[in-house]
Formats: sequence, C-alpha cells, structure tokens
Amino acid sequence: MLAAAPAIDVWQQYHIEMALKRTTVYLDENDLRDLKIAAARRGVSEAEIIREGVRHALLRNRVWDEPVNFPLVSSGDPTFASRTDEILKSMNAEPDTE
Repeated sequence: MLAAAPAIDVWQQYHIEMALKRTTVYLDENDLRDLKIAAARRGVSEAEIIREGVRHALLRNRVWDEPVNFPLVSSGDPTFASRTDEILKSMNAEPDTE
C-alpha cells in the first residue's frame, strides 16, 4: 500500500503555484487601518490588496522600450473624422457614448 502524500494547505499550494516571494511594506497607521478594513470588507487578505495595488502601480509606471507601431491608414476623405457618427449609423452601429 502506498503512503498518502502529505496534505498541502490551500495557501501553501497558492504560494507554490504563484511563486510568491516575501517582502516587507511599511505603511502609516491610517493606510494600514484602511487596508485592514478593505480586506475585511472584500473578504480577501491584506496581501492580496497590496499585490493588486502593486500590479496597478507597475502598469501606470511602465516604460516601453519601443514605441507602438500601429499602422496608419488614410481614408482619403478629409471629412471622415467629422462624419464618424453618420458613418456608424449607416453601418447600423452605435457610437460609443462614454
């Protein structure tokens, strides 16, 4: 009979899969209080909110090595931009209202 593999805690498995590394973050009292409240309200760990915040900060501060080279297209119609709503309606499409 084979011995059963040792049970792995859900959090241990999460850390193994995510390859998370430990670090220390210093917060002032108000931010720490707000972090605890937000985590409790959402039912997630404080660390999860911090990881989410770090991901957002990294995206906001990302520096691209090379410019994005979107192709430029000319419609040949100098009035195209001013007639966008009209063109979309003729295609049975709704313009973005946001």
